[in-house]
Amino acid sequence: RERWGGVRTVGSSLNRRIRLHEAEPKGEDSVSMHVQADSNSQIEINTEKNAEVVFRLLGYWSSGSYVEAFSGFSAESSSNWDVHSLGPAGVPAQAVVEIVASNSNSGSERSVGFRSPGSSLERRLSLQEAESGGVDAVSAWVNSDSLSQIEVYAESSGDIDFHLLGYWSVAPGNYTEAATVLAGPGASASWEAGNLSANAVPADAIVQLLLANGASDTNAKMGVRQIGSVLSRIIDLHEAENGGNDLATIQVKTDSDSSIEWYDHQSGAGQFFSLIGWWEITP
Repeated sequence: RERWGGVRTVGSSLNRRIRLHEAEPKGEDSVSMHVQADSNSQIEINTEKNAEVVFRLLGYWSSGSYVEAFSGFSAESSSNWDVHSLGPAGVPAQAVVEIVASNSNSGSERSVGFRSPGSSLERRLSLQEAESGGVDAVSAWVNSDSLSQIEVYAESSGDIDFHLLGYWSVAPGNYTEAATVLAGPGASASWEAGNLSANAVPADAIVQLLLANGASDTNAKMGVRQIGSVLSRIIDLHEAENGGNDLATIQVKTDSDSSIEWYDHQSGAGQFFSLIGWWEITP
């Protein structure tokens, strides 16, 4: 069954949660969300059923200030890049915003996208069909322009919803958008080093990667971590439905050689990694 889950700042009144659709055999449906901890390192969580909704800490920022939000909007048209202003939601000019897109169509996958206005990047993702009353969702960072605008893409505006999850009032650095499918690890079920310097990723950056499972008959255990880490930092993506992909976004720090470690338990079976952006941290 579908289940509600969410995170928010302690004391917030925002109904900041997402109705995740049912997971397919041997996997999980997931979405990444940032949240600002309070002075006691606490956040608030919401779960419809404790035994079936799991929260995982993927990391934390040691600088910057994040302002949570939960403001929904739709694209103005289908199959076009539309400009949308986030100014009415309180977003300042030239901010880095966190956006989540969700597909509510229970019979068809849908293409979604988000990018800075004027960008030529084909920064679009294929969300699989939703299941059992929930939605299939994915989140990413986007740069707003001097008018607090971003561009969004919805293959079908009636099926795709966007939500502003938050923005940086004081950003930890500069964020560069990208849209590049990566080769990924060459061997299955083994942590391997992957160098991202050929994709212009600098040393000691925080990269945002998309993990995608396009296989319709099997789950995919995929992960990324820092070079030399011993963390089992793996997400179990459930099988994809009807031509789309089950997706998750995750961030990881590169080393002085612009390298990370990545993992795919069955490399080449319909899974892929995609670079969708990176942070250059301000000293």
